[in-house]
This record gives sequence, structure tokens and C-alpha cells, in this order.
Amino acid sequence: MTKQNKQQIDKLGAALLTPITAATNTLGTEKAQLATADRQRADTSGITAEITGTTSLLATLNASYDAFLATQAQNLVTVL
Repeated sequence: MTKQNKQQIDKLGAALLTPITAATNTLGTEKAQLATADRQRADTSGITAEITGTTSLLATLNASYDAFLATQAQNLVTVL
């Protein structure tokens, strides 16, 4: 893969990376909230449910990005 091809893939994939970054950041915040709630012996069921949802979303987003990368690599091979 040439540097130019990689730059093109990165540019096209940026739209997919933005929500992945946001979900990753959200997950970090939720985990911190869970730790705080746990230390305070508070009910953690709500934040645990949020973590589960965010983790699921992140898995879906990552799968979409992986599929995008595979498609881009395949397209490059086809073009070459």
C-alpha cells in the first residue's frame, strides 16, 4: 500500500473514527463513574447498563470500521 493510498483510506475512514473516539471517551467516563459509585457503595446497576450499551455500540462501530478497511484494501488490490 502506498503512502498516498493510506492517506486516502484514512481520509475516508475519518467519518467512522469520530464516533468510535466519542464512544471510547464515553466508555472511559462511564467506567470512572462506576468506580466512584462502587467506592461510595452506591447502586451501580444504571451505570453498568450504560457501560453495557456503550460497549455494544463500540463493538458495532469497530466492526463497521474493520469492514471498511477490508473493503478499501480489496478495492486497492482490484485497482492495482
